Amino acid sequence: MNDTRYGLTAGVYTRNEARAQRLLEQVNAGSVYWNCCDRVSPRLPWSGVGDSGVGLTLSTYGIDTFTRTKAWHLKQA
Repeated sequence: MNDTRYGLTAGVYTRNEARAQRLLEQVNAGSVYWNCCDRVSPRLPWSGVGDSGVGLTLSTYGIDTFTRTKAWHLKQA
């Protein structure tokens, strides 16, 4: 799976949760799936690595990507 410039998603199918976790920890992808490949959660960030996009969307991390904090310095009169 890591033999590519692209890394949007990757998935493995196995009944063994420990094996799935070991494999998916080593994959260079923005989103990884265990026994599925068709779910997107607004609570989780959606991103890619390599040539699969810049930045991320969804979740509070995605909101932070599209916003900029402004510092307000106020003095009462």
